Amino acid sequence: MKKYRALLAKSFLETPGHTVYGGSGLSIGKCLEDPSVHAKLKEYLAEADKMAGNDSVVQKRVARDGKFFSLLWEKNAKEYENLRKNEVTAPRTSGRIVIDGRLDEPDWKKTSFTTGFVLQNKPGKLAVNQSFCKILFDGENLYFGLVASEVDTNNLRNEVTRRDGPVWTDNGFEIYISDDKGGYFQYVINNLGTIYDAGPGGDTAFDGKAEAKTIAGTRDIVTEVKIPLAPLKLKPAPGALLSVNVTRLRRLKDKAESESSSWSNGAWNEVSAFRKVVAGSSVIPNGTFSDLADADPKNKTVKSRKWAKGWGAGGFAASLETDPDKSPCIAMKESTIYRLMKLKEGTAGKLAGEIRISGKGTFRVRLSTCVRAVNDNRPFAHEKKRVILEGALSPEAKLFQFENVPVEAGEQGYVYIEAQEAKVYHISAGEQ
Repeated sequence: MKKYRALLAKSFLETPGHTVYGGSGLSIGKCLEDPSVHAKLKEYLAEADKMAGNDSVVQKRVARDGKFFSLLWEKNAKEYENLRKNEVTAPRTSGRIVIDGRLDEPDWKKTSFTTGFVLQNKPGKLAVNQSFCKILFDGENLYFGLVASEVDTNNLRNEVTRRDGPVWTDNGFEIYISDDKGGYFQYVINNLGTIYDAGPGGDTAFDGKAEAKTIAGTRDIVTEVKIPLAPLKLKPAPGALLSVNVTRLRRLKDKAESESSSWSNGAWNEVSAFRKVVAGSSVIPNGTFSDLADADPKNKTVKSRKWAKGWGAGGFAASLETDPDKSPCIAMKESTIYRLMKLKEGTAGKLAGEIRISGKGTFRVRLSTCVRAVNDNRPFAHEKKRVILEGALSPEAKLFQFENVPVEAGEQGYVYIEAQEAKVYHISAGEQ
């Protein structure tokens, strides 16, 4: 156990911002941020268990250390991993996207890739043959630009040509989109561009009207996919949040499977583990509260040690918590939370958006803004105040939407959420 305890102490002391007495358990989880350290600690525990042999006293000590490691260190490491994930933005398109497998339109070129695909059911272990994903949104469709790096493109299995055939037996990608009711829509695309799709519950009668095109190079494979949202009965407001998973099926001709991976930390069809995707850019940054910072000790309203970056709070109490899916949320008690919006300068228009919230009593969302021309050097002032949404809360989280909120050219300001007792899971808004 000496090697195990020495490495545990080393990780504890050398990790920046490690835990202190009275600190948050999430800072313990940060100590296992390096997956190699986590794996080595598990290896040392297994080694100690083997060396204990038939000595019952030593066996109990090793078992006790293993249980402590699981219940404290690994549990908090998992929560830390969930909390530090930022949402993925699917920018709104400015022009037509042609499904040709080239990803050469200006909108694709302006959008960043998301990567870090993790081996299936092996959290933290990155796939050697990595994958990369971009997403765009045009109000009616989601577009996926997928790139699979590959050491041997000639050894990949691609045989299925019939739509809705067993496409998952070939090399390719899967896309899962939550129906917001606990189920999901599934799309599987192989390197021939053949598509299999199914609705919630594995409904194979579902026709998602998806289009796909794949181009294979010598070291990578590019797949471009268009998924209409109407067949999914989803009509996200600008800046709305979708739950999406993207997985890679790496199938070789001489093997059944090799290195299947996903961008949701190795999770597959578990809806609670799907990544959050913002449909179009939101004018309310960090509306999922996933970008965290240490709470300001001078703010007596905030009761948690970590807080959503960019958000302010006033009133009796507000704290950062996790919902049943381990995603961050803000719990409010007779309080208000607020943050500065990023409205487009010099352009008039209308906003639409949504908030997911639960609790007791009522809530309201309001804006407090002012209008300043480009050369107007007057400081910000709360000159224009209006309520844009209000409603009755229930113990179950519900989605409330708003639309047609006018914004003047040069308008800037804050969004406020007020409630007596509530949990806010996300808020977003964008141009209609």
